[in-house]
Formats: sequence, C-alpha cells, structure tokens
Amino acid sequence: MDVFLDIAKATWRLVTFPWFFLILIVLGFAWLWVEKQLTRIGRSISSLQGPIPITPFISSISIFLIIWSKRIIYLWGFLYVGSVIVFYFAQQSSDIPPEITKYVFRIGTFWHDIYALLIGLFF
Repeated sequence: MDVFLDIAKATWRLVTFPWFFLILIVLGFAWLWVEKQLTRIGRSISSLQGPIPITPFISSISIFLIIWSKRIIYLWGFLYVGSVIVFYFAQQSSDIPPEITKYVFRIGTFWHDIYALLIGLFF
C-alpha cells in the first residue's frame, strides 16, 4: 500500500491538479447567482422590466467557462487515474513495456508544462 501511495503522490506532482479551472467554476457560479439577483432587482424597477442589458452576455461567457473548466477537470481525473494505474503496474510487474510508461510520463509532463504556461500567462 505504501508503494501505491508513493506513486500517487509522485503522479500528483507530475500531473498538477488544475486549481485555476476549479476557481473559474466557482467564480462562474458566483456570477450566475449575482446575475439572478440583478435580474430580480431589474424586474422590480418599473423602467427596466427585464435583465440589465449586459448581464446575459456575461452569463453566457461564464456558462461557457464553467462547461469547459468541468471538462478539463474530468480530463485531468482520467489522466491522473490512468497514470497512477500504469505507473503502479509498471512498478509491480515487468509485463508492461517501458515504452508505455515513457509515453504516459511524456503526457504528464506535457500537461504540467501547459498548465504552468497557462498559470504564468494569467498570474
């Protein structure tokens, strides 16, 4: 069990969790709640009788970001679990060819580099 946990920790460092996209999801849902409140206030004002004109556009962008952030987090989960399984079985037996582990390691490194680049661009 210790070997599995060590492999899971090492893979966690290799395939970095996309916290940025989780923050985008939270901010997107927060904006949708704010937009709901603004629409409620806008409908109570007799001169507007509908949403404030810019809020539907911002809401559509936030929904787009929520959907794609969720998909990227699902992709990360698939990549992380697959990497842990491949590295664990490569450690336990010699049945897995070393090319597969190298390929999975390259995919993890690519994920790490792209995520670091994305974080570097926005922060």
